[in-house]
Amino acid sequence: MFPTLLPQLDSTPASDEGVLGAAEMRQLHREFPGRGLRVVIQMFEEEGQTMLEQIASAAWRGDAEALRRAAHAMRGAVANFGARRLEALCQEIEAGARGGDLSRVAGQLEQVREQYDRVELALKKECLN
Repeated sequence: MFPTLLPQLDSTPASDEGVLGAAEMRQLHREFPGRGLRVVIQMFEEEGQTMLEQIASAAWRGDAEALRRAAHAMRGAVANFGARRLEALCQEIEAGARGGDLSRVAGQLEQVREQYDRVELALKKECLN
């Protein structure tokens, strides 16, 4: 399903790496058996890229309210997978934007991108299990 990544992946469950929450992933496997979880993950990947773009765009424009909304949306989406580090980063951005303080956002954007990439890879691994 993900031919360009298959050589890099092993059979270690993604939740064991600490990127995803084990309890959240068990719950998702129960709620979306079979190919259902793959569909949920694919939807997240598509929407996640859009959310990343919205966060970056709002930060670049200095639009605190749009940044707060975009970070909030991303935080909610990744919470479903127990991606606590990415969730915490989004919460920090959201809180800063709510208070009008965008001074730390530039540094946080790279961290968000890195964590998002880790979550995305972990979810792809989860699909293989």
